[in-house]
Amino acid sequence: MATQVDSKSSIDSQQALLHSLEDSASIRNPSMDGPPRGKKFYLFGFPVAHSTAPAFHNHFFKSWRTGTPNTYETWSTSRVTDDLVNTFLQDDFGGAT
Repeated sequence: MATQVDSKSSIDSQQALLHSLEDSASIRNPSMDGPPRGKKFYLFGFPVAHSTAPAFHNHFFKSWRTGTPNTYETWSTSRVTDDLVNTFLQDDFGGAT
């Protein structure tokens, strides 16, 4: 028997998680001088258009209020291209999955 997921309950759970993460963002790691600033982060792959990762990460980045926002974007690709490699070499490249 299939169980239907209560979407309101799911949304409430996700919002609670985001608030918890925002609170934890105020805890500083003494070995770091705060979060990275002005960096671009990526999710590479195919398919990635359906991913909720950019919305999640961009919300978290905004909660840091660093003044220089980070961004998290999807990059739909099934192969390594010159553009992709050049992205890794940019000063504003922050990381990828």
